Amino acid sequence: MVHWAYTDRRDEIIKKISDAQKGKPKPPQCGFQKGHPINPEWEAKRIAAITGREKTKEERRAISERMMGHPVSEENKRKLSEIKKGNTYGSKNKGRKASEETCRKLSESHKGQVPWNKGIQTGVVPWNKGISPSEETRRKLHDANVGKVLSQETRDKMSKSRSGERNPLWKGGISKYPFEETHGLTVRQWQRLATKIRARDRHICQYCGAPNSYIVHHIHPRNSGIDNHPDNLLVLCSICHQKVEHLTMEYIAKGFDPFAIFTERWNI
Repeated sequence: MVHWAYTDRRDEIIKKISDAQKGKPKPPQCGFQKGHPINPEWEAKRIAAITGREKTKEERRAISERMMGHPVSEENKRKLSEIKKGNTYGSKNKGRKASEETCRKLSESHKGQVPWNKGIQTGVVPWNKGISPSEETRRKLHDANVGKVLSQETRDKMSKSRSGERNPLWKGGISKYPFEETHGLTVRQWQRLATKIRARDRHICQYCGAPNSYIVHHIHPRNSGIDNHPDNLLVLCSICHQKVEHLTMEYIAKGFDPFAIFTERWNI
């Protein structure tokens, strides 16, 4: 084949090719070119050749690539739906349980095979994963945050951003405490009451005087009928709470009033 770029006889060669093609019948159009009609004789031969024959992987891939991006009309969708009705293609094993021998053969055939996704890391990896900040960076962060007081507006925003369904520990609104553990009140009602008791006692343990105490204790047990009255509630630290709970059981067993635990402690 002589390339046109290397000859000065381009027009002469084109004229010879055109004269040679004159009078020859044109080959039948297969319809693969857009706008050309399909030859009925060739189409009948093609259908007869592929009827009853399973397509190879190359043929299926070529058809898939050729049809990719082509919209399917509503009429074709309806025809495809009618054809697939009652067809069990792809679901011949649905509902069937494999025998022990089949399971054993499958297990043996998979031995030694490496999963296709082994070693492939999914998701977004943080840029600082495994990197610990230097001592200088830690010192700078410490100095920047020392004495920094957040405004009430910022605290409210932070609280709302972690409340409800946005909290990672959210379990659909179900409290981890059963009804009796909230002392006959809803969780929100008990939280409000406990907050008032802590503010009244100034977060000071009423048994040893330790600051920053937060446990709200019932002097008389919760089943005494006066469990949620403010006079029956006081603040204890975690250590004294365990001690007082144990003493309360002993006093009740001996028939004493549990309030005597604190009167004796306060020398009242």
